[in-house]
Amino acid sequence: MTVNTLGAVYGQESSFGLSSKLGKRGSSGAAGHFRLEKVTAERYGLIVSRQNDQRFDIDYASSAAARYLKDINGIFAKRTILSKDTRSITVKI
Repeated sequence: MTVNTLGAVYGQESSFGLSSKLGKRGSSGAAGHFRLEKVTAERYGLIVSRQNDQRFDIDYASSAAARYLKDINGIFAKRTILSKDTRSITVKI
């Protein structure tokens, strides 16, 4: 069975855009289709301002989320030292 990881995350985070929480920001500042935090969204090139928050634009948000998932997959696909006493374990998708 093949799982579309981006689709699965989208379904979990916003019920495929149907969630009543979509327009709300979480306590951590996470918002939009993929519930990206402001810092993460900006790291992946999204504009986050009062006038224009691209986390709510499905095309921009999907692109940023896909790149973010690719990056974190690279971290967890091999043993990685995250900090002095913290290491990741290998997870295969």
